[in-house]
Amino acid sequence: MLYKNDNVNVEREPSFEEIDLSALARSIWQNKLIWITTTVIAGILGVFYALSLPNIYKSEAILAPANESQGNVGGIGGQFGGLASLAGINLDGNSIDKKTIALEVLKSRAFLMEFIERNDLKIQLMAVNGWDRATDTFSYDPEVFDTAESKWVREVEAPFQPEPSLLEAQQHFLENNLYISESEEAGFILIGVKHYSPILAKEIVDKLISSINMKMRENDIYESEASIKYLNNVLEDTNVFDLKSMFYKLIEEQYQTKMIANVRVDYVLRVIDPAVVEEEKASPRRGGIVVMFMTVGLLLGLALSLVVRNGNRNV
Repeated sequence: MLYKNDNVNVEREPSFEEIDLSALARSIWQNKLIWITTTVIAGILGVFYALSLPNIYKSEAILAPANESQGNVGGIGGQFGGLASLAGINLDGNSIDKKTIALEVLKSRAFLMEFIERNDLKIQLMAVNGWDRATDTFSYDPEVFDTAESKWVREVEAPFQPEPSLLEAQQHFLENNLYISESEEAGFILIGVKHYSPILAKEIVDKLISSINMKMRENDIYESEASIKYLNNVLEDTNVFDLKSMFYKLIEEQYQTKMIANVRVDYVLRVIDPAVVEEEKASPRRGGIVVMFMTVGLLLGLALSLVVRNGNRNV
């Protein structure tokens, strides 16, 4: 295109090459062998990759907070809260509830490390890479655990050792196997475990619920016994009738707490829907993996088609 400026003809070069979409579509179709080939190859690779991935199963349980009996604590909390706190007794109705404490304990390093060690789960969590449903047997990563020698053989740098520490196992379990969610409105709690074996996943969920209830029960029994011992000692040194009456009420509350802790199985978390051995895998979604591979292959093929088109134009 020519522009006239002070009797000087200037030819403007277009800043961008105009694209003919119909010509581009024809060029892509003419080179269809390229993108069809890349799509098919990518799809085949996706199938092999998807089939190489082991099945992972989930087992979940739905829980609710167990009902707590507060007795007459609220009635005497305003008058004697300071004295009761000396005995380790909490009379504050706004304090953190047992459910919240239990969930934090459940995710804590100390609890999970003790749980993994007590149930001997280190190998199942860190060395297993598959499970056979027909024989209910695990397969192990040979670069991690030697089944013939029954020893850990993974190669790691210091300070790590071939055998994972309990801290490593706890972190792996928390990041890869355990998941916990809570419904803020209804207050229900979902505890789930992912593993190659649905049987083991279900067992771990059941043992986690039992262990956290037992842990909270033991803590409350210990605190109640310590409080009762302290209150009885103080009671012997008190001659004021009102204080004696208050101490008797506090001791009664601690005996109630101890009694409930001893008789209630679902002490803090009550099972609403128990975990089951799932029959359907949770992952991998092999169809989606193949589609993703084919999509990448198609895009790569289209890009190669454009490169061939531009190359032919420049020749």
